Amino acid sequence: MGKILTTTVQDSTRRLSGRMRVTLDVIRALAASYVVIHHVVVNSGLSGPVTYPFRFGQEAVIVFFLLSGFLIFASERSRVLGNLRGYYLRRLRRIYPLLLLAMGITAAVAWLDGALAEGFRAIDFGLNLLSLQDVSALKPGVIVDPFLGNSPLWSLSYEVFFYLVFPLVMIAWRVSRQRAIMVVGAVSLIGYGTFLCAPNHFSLVAAYLLTWWAGAVVADLYQTNRLSIRGLLPITVWMVGLCAVAGIGAIVFGRSGAGVFPVLPLRHFAFALLCILLCGTSLAAVLIKTAQPFARPAAYIASISYGLYVFHYPLLVQWEGAHTPIGFALALILLVITAILGDRLLERVMPRPARITAQA
Repeated sequence: MGKILTTTVQDSTRRLSGRMRVTLDVIRALAASYVVIHHVVVNSGLSGPVTYPFRFGQEAVIVFFLLSGFLIFASERSRVLGNLRGYYLRRLRRIYPLLLLAMGITAAVAWLDGALAEGFRAIDFGLNLLSLQDVSALKPGVIVDPFLGNSPLWSLSYEVFFYLVFPLVMIAWRVSRQRAIMVVGAVSLIGYGTFLCAPNHFSLVAAYLLTWWAGAVVADLYQTNRLSIRGLLPITVWMVGLCAVAGIGAIVFGRSGAGVFPVLPLRHFAFALLCILLCGTSLAAVLIKTAQPFARPAAYIASISYGLYVFHYPLLVQWEGAHTPIGFALALILLVITAILGDRLLERVMPRPARITAQA
């Protein structure tokens, strides 16, 4: 059994071609860089047309959700149910070391700015460690805001939830691919429906599960050579349904701005739907071809993308010392250094879960 499982893992991993890996690296590198630029621009005091191209940081996070679903499914599909402990340890190892380092950097910046004593609350620290954070300024029902105002940490609470329920969804997937889509779709629609009736963090996070699983469906179709508009139709139908529920919510609760509830979730779901449809068209092939010349720089940026994501806000936006040209340049250098140390070197020294090996 162990030998069969190991072979299956290796086979499923090989189905990601070198060209596809380069494309995923390019997308991840662009998304991470865009989020950094987005936060710097919107917090710089600039206004007018020059800022318009950089107002879509939320969409970049949706790209991360789709990528995460794709990569987790592609790498874990054949081994997650055979070794749950190893799966959860791998996810824990990926999320928490850099999260703790990001919280430490955020606290250090708050201390340098003289805001730590006023802003720090032990309960907020604990709730962030439990991955219950979100941005209360953008949506109702939030339990706790990101630690000391490091707002990009909001998405990690969603990622942790996706990781937790992935094995459960895979149980349904082993029975039937369509059943898995149906289960996830129903959870998301019910989640957002209950959120509209009684805003709460757990319902909202559940509503986004369909967006994450859409990335997994794309990976499944790609690895089995069935990626097309027709193959994407089942997940597309559910995404359209989720957009419809969000649209009803936007009408009922009134439009209060594209960047906040109730329009913001609709914006997220509609963008995810657009991305899914794009994957089934000839434009996806154009994207893959266009990405290839950027393989080396994209691979390097992608390898530190998590660090860039969780470290950039305190260093480039919150830190008062970064609000001058020289200070910003120094903060940018510090960001790159800490991202390399956290995302590349820390990865090497952290203990790894034991691999499943062939049994005699």
